[in-house]
Amino acid sequence: MRKTIAFGLLCSFQFSVNAADITPFSGEESYIGAGCAIVNAKGEILVTDNMIKIDGIKLDLKRINVSKRSKSWGGTDVKVNFSLDKGKLLENDGGFSVGIGKGGKLTFNYKGVQGNLKAFEQCYGAD
Repeated sequence: MRKTIAFGLLCSFQFSVNAADITPFSGEESYIGAGCAIVNAKGEILVTDNMIKIDGIKLDLKRINVSKRSKSWGGTDVKVNFSLDKGKLLENDGGFSVGIGKGGKLTFNYKGVQGNLKAFEQCYGAD
């Protein structure tokens, strides 16, 4: 019995080592002013134009590309992409429309570990 439990714990530990999760920003760190961010279904900010938080670690990002249907960012050991199946992004040609856009797919690669989740583009006006 003890060998089975120990083996089960060992296996679960090995599988969780290779996982990475995007951590929502909280409190003051979630304030972006006027601009756009990628949010989850609860409206929590997941990606700003210059930062993402994976497993609680803040990582600097630099925007690589913005098209009608996708945005991509890169940084040390991390690549991030947000894309829509339908419609257009709220941000375009150097400007943006305030509001929340259609749902899309947020994908990331952090140190070789890949993940994806449903997300939305949300743009905020100045306070």
